[in-house]
Amino acid sequence: MTTIKFLLVAWLKRSSKATKTGGFTLIELLIAIVMAVLIITPLMGVAISILDTNRKEQAQVTSEQEVQAGLDYIARDLQQAIYIYDADGVAAIRDQIPTDDDQEPVLVFWKRKVVPDSLPYGRDANECCNDAYVYSLVVYYLIKDNNQTWSNTARIARFEVSDGVIDPFSDPDDPEYLDDYPKDEGFASFNLNEFGDIALNMNNWQNGGNFENPTMVLIDYVDDTTIAQNSDVPQEACPANDPNDENDGNWQQVPDYDAAEVENKFKTYSFYSCISSSRNIAKVFIRGNALARIQQNNYDFQANRTSSYPKARVEVRGTGKLRGQ
Repeated sequence: MTTIKFLLVAWLKRSSKATKTGGFTLIELLIAIVMAVLIITPLMGVAISILDTNRKEQAQVTSEQEVQAGLDYIARDLQQAIYIYDADGVAAIRDQIPTDDDQEPVLVFWKRKVVPDSLPYGRDANECCNDAYVYSLVVYYLIKDNNQTWSNTARIARFEVSDGVIDPFSDPDDPEYLDDYPKDEGFASFNLNEFGDIALNMNNWQNGGNFENPTMVLIDYVDDTTIAQNSDVPQEACPANDPNDENDGNWQQVPDYDAAEVENKFKTYSFYSCISSSRNIAKVFIRGNALARIQQNNYDFQANRTSSYPKARVEVRGTGKLRGQ
């Protein structure tokens, strides 16, 4: 009986194993899929959130760097200024500089520009050369247009027109330019002898004809949110003027938002200046727009995301001198 019982048990065990099928049941597969979805979905959400945060942070860093680099360039440029136009001055010469409906002058000034190794100090070809200094008129614009080459926001561009280098051996009564250093088309120097006041002389400057020099973009992605769209855009008022103080700087904002010729689309406080022509000082303000780098809409300024609109300011006194000073 013991032997028969043992064989029967062994047969039943083998029969039981033989009836089992390999792999997972349908219920087991469904449970595995549900668990995978529950685990992977949050991980995907976290990954997407991290990537989106990185994109925003990179856009913000890039905008901060470009705003600061642009401001540093302008500051170096302004250091050589001999005269900076205030709002009254810009209005006076507005028709003499390149202007159209898509660009607004923000900084206009005269500077001394060095032309290295250009001035011969002898008639011998080997007796060359010293550096020369010439006058240049520089204009920085805020541009807002539909040019597809650039962003949907605004940008800052620079225009410059310069005098040439006078041949030191030409007739003083009829000076000629050196062949390699002519003046730019449209350039004309200012006349300081027409009126007694330097501001009147500068405000009466007239160009020498049509300009050929291009306007070069300095930085893009400048915020274009207007004060009509959001009155909370960051802004810093120019210093108050004291009519009883002879040493008062007589500060003026450029562009003058109250002037009829300044269109609403340029009233952004994203690129503007405070100018004291009498002190030859300029305060310059720039505000970028990092959101516009990563999305095509909903990038206008909002107070709850100010970090996406990096801003910077600088104050510069022009140290350039007129000839003879």
